[in-house]
Amino acid sequence: MLSLMRNIYHKVYLHPLLYFFMLLATLTAHFQEFCTFMLIIFVHECGHLLFAFLFQWKIERVLFLPFGGMIQFKERLNKPIYQEFFILIGGPLFQIIFYQIYPTIYHYPLLIFNLLPIYPLDGSKFLFLFCNLFMSYYKCYWMLFISSYITVIFLLLSYPSLYAVIFGCYLLFQNIDMIKDLSNIFLKFLFERYEQEFFYYRKKLIKQNNVKKMMRDVNTIFFYNDTFYTEREVLKRYFLNKK
Repeated sequence: MLSLMRNIYHKVYLHPLLYFFMLLATLTAHFQEFCTFMLIIFVHECGHLLFAFLFQWKIERVLFLPFGGMIQFKERLNKPIYQEFFILIGGPLFQIIFYQIYPTIYHYPLLIFNLLPIYPLDGSKFLFLFCNLFMSYYKCYWMLFISSYITVIFLLLSYPSLYAVIFGCYLLFQNIDMIKDLSNIFLKFLFERYEQEFFYYRKKLIKQNNVKKMMRDVNTIFFYNDTFYTEREVLKRYFLNKK
């Protein structure tokens, strides 16, 4: 356990915005509130980390920001949805338990904010997992992008302030980076399905040669030119054409 904690310590990073808000809190005599806020965020991230350890997910880095934390995993995109759900629910669960021990007025505002459908907040990940149950993997990312933009703009119009503008701009840029990288993310998703054979209970028939309709945790059967094809057969042709 000690070696595990030491390993995580070397993967913890503080975002530059965190130093700015720390200085701002000190200058405005709100340093104690800032520390309480960050303690809640730390407990929240510990909940994610605990379930990640239980499922043996590899952690790339843990990033702390003024309004939350982000854990980046070095794992396959085709990991089971249920595992990601438990890792995701671990954060809010730990935060609610911590509230029973150390109740403050910051717990629930932070919890509610974190559950908004804005990437990369937890709420967006819950939405993404839910969409993965009945939508294609590619389309889920666009749904995530659209919901994030609509929610951020609504918040900026509802609560115009310096903090809201800073957070809003940061979140909007995060979404722009995410959607710019969608082609690489999707290629990784497809290559994992080609490289390794996955077996799922759910099956889906796609009556055309369109890999963008492939879903997570679902084995796909393609039917076109009056012939049935497996995922790997279609993906093999897809990557050969890419080359």
